[in-house]
Parts: sequence; structure tokens; C-alpha cells
Amino acid sequence: ECMLQSVGLEPSYVIWMQGENETNGRTTQAAYTASLNTIIGLIRNSGITAPILINIETWLNGVIWTPVQNAQKSVVGTNNVIQGANIDSLNNSYRYDGTHLNANGAIAATNLLADIIASSTPPWKSDLDGTWVAQEGSVLSNGRVLIDNLNNELAKRIVKDHNDTLH
Repeated sequence: ECMLQSVGLEPSYVIWMQGENETNGRTTQAAYTASLNTIIGLIRNSGITAPILINIETWLNGVIWTPVQNAQKSVVGTNNVIQGANIDSLNNSYRYDGTHLNANGAIAATNLLADIIASSTPPWKSDLDGTWVAQEGSVLSNGRVLIDNLNNELAKRIVKDHNDTLH
């Protein structure tokens, strides 16, 4: 049982956002796939059955790494794993240091994820207050409102964290 479940919370989704360092280290597709499958197994063995969204994320200072992108795509379709957002599609204007997302990048990434979540099987649960955000047929509009509210909070936190780091 994971910590969330021990306090009565069940994740609606697990979102995997990682892969930039593998571009620098030139990790092979086979090695990344094996590691990612291990992580997926750990998540499932902890009792979490929620869909896992695997983002395409390898951008490091403007360089992407196709073997890791391919690994991130290769695990989709089994064990309730679905393709997440293509974070590599966000150029340097969305990054504060050439790699990590700035506030606009975080909002863009969240919007990409919102589109994927909105198109997945409804209904889905709000982590804000525990109520059902969407019923069948209304996921996009209600889900988008939730995501827009989360984006505002996320942007505020990223700007604050970035400013705190600089000072």
C-alpha cells in the first residue's frame, strides 16, 4: 500500500516526467525501458491501479534523445500505461535554463496533459476537494476549468521557487 492509500486517497493518475539526464548520459533504449518497467512494476505492486501517463521528456539544452523517447513510447499500451504529453515539443522559450520548464512551460505542459486526461475514460476525480469533476460527456469543459485553476497555482509556485533559488 502506498502512503496516499494509507490515508484514504486513491490517485486518479500517475504522471511520469523524467528523461532529461539520460540525454546527457546517452542512455540506451533498452536500459531506459528496463528501468521504466521496474518503476511501473513498483507502482503497480504498491496497489496503485490508476493510469500511468508517460511523458516524452528528454530535452536537455535543446538536444533530444531519440532512444529514450522510443523507450518512453514502448511501455505504452500495457499495464494501464498511456502516452502522456510530448514535453520535448516545448522549445527553449518554455524553459528557464534550456532544460527545466519555466512558468509558461509548466502551464503549456499542464495543458498538454489536460487534453490527454480529458480524452481518457471519464469520470475522473478532483484532487482538490475529492468530488467528481466530470461526468460522462462533460470532461473537457469541467476538466479544463480545474486545469486552468491548477495552472494558476502551479505558475505561482514555479515563479516563487525559481525566485527563491536565485536569491
